Amino acid sequence: MKLLSFLFFCLLFAQTAMANFNLTILLKDPQTRTGAAGIRVVLKTIKGKELFSGQTNEAGIVQFNDLKLKSFTIQYADQSELYSVDDHDILNEELQDQNLEFILHYLTQAKEDAFIQSLTNAPLEAIDTNDYQSCKASGNFTAPEFIGGTSEMRVFLARTIRYSDASRNIQGPGKVVVDVLVDENGNILKLTVINGIGEAFDREALRAISYFPTLKPATCNGTTVKASFRVYVNFKLG
Repeated sequence: MKLLSFLFFCLLFAQTAMANFNLTILLKDPQTRTGAAGIRVVLKTIKGKELFSGQTNEAGIVQFNDLKLKSFTIQYADQSELYSVDDHDILNEELQDQNLEFILHYLTQAKEDAFIQSLTNAPLEAIDTNDYQSCKASGNFTAPEFIGGTSEMRVFLARTIRYSDASRNIQGPGKVVVDVLVDENGNILKLTVINGIGEAFDREALRAISYFPTLKPATCNGTTVKASFRVYVNFKLG
């Protein structure tokens, strides 16, 4: 009986692991915060063999349907260059109704580094501390937040965070805390790591947050104001 149960479990796992899925990729320009249209996106094997390709639409989205892959590489190209993005293992828990989504970024590594550095090295914008504290004390203050709330922010981070092969083998806790300063229009002014777990993870947390869409700004007595909030980025380690 135990043997039959074990064989049934193995068969069920194999069927689940090999189930076909649909892949949606959103390619964004983080500086303009708009979709990158007309970009060729390529799916390859880990060894570099091209499997499928498609072109992003006006919203920067490309879809690949009915895929049956255990792992693959996503790359995107313009007319002259090809940029490697990352390798992704297809894990059962990442599939939602047989759909897998990634938000990727149309920047070279150098431009991406410069973009993140511009946010981390930005001068600390002054906040009227007296008004800020009195507003909080009166209960008429609302902090900045991701549109859709914490749950939507977690979904965004889960879809945006990239893991290197080496990072998957690291054991231990994996939470990076980042202070995010937001202006009156919901744009990120500055990012500061408050609690890090290592350079590579800290940078990845900053990279993911830097691609946030426009946020809901803070308000004080009904007026939008400049303020900060903290984002906790959890990594699945080990």
